[in-house]
Formats: sequence, structure tokens, C-alpha cells
Amino acid sequence: MKHDEGKAIREIRINPIVPSESVLVATARSMRPKKAEEPAPRDTRSHVANCPFCRGNESMTPPEIT
Repeated sequence: MKHDEGKAIREIRINPIVPSESVLVATARSMRPKKAEEPAPRDTRSHVANCPFCRGNESMTPPEIT
């Protein structure tokens, strides 16, 4: 398809595995500006009293399955 003013460039592709299916691909999508994602805040505490996975709290975990 041609690029028109204000319209995105699109391309129709046929699925080579299932030829009866076609897919509309937005080829101009890669030209959009990318926003940098901020990393998720991390829990930097070295020990949490009620966490069974923290060192020293092994007694809080359930018994081993045998």
C-alpha cells in the first residue's frame, strides 16, 4: 500500500504455513519514537522477618515432600 498523508504504512502478508490466512502488518510502527522504560523498583532489604525464603527463616517453609 502507498503511504498517504497522516496514514500508517500497512502491508498484507500471507501465512506460508496456512495460505488461507493473511496478516496485516504495520510496517511504519518501527518508525515511532521509543520511550525508555524505567526499571521496576527492587527490594534491597537483606532480611525480611516474615519471608520463608530469607536466610534464617528456613523453619517457616513446609516440610519436604517424600
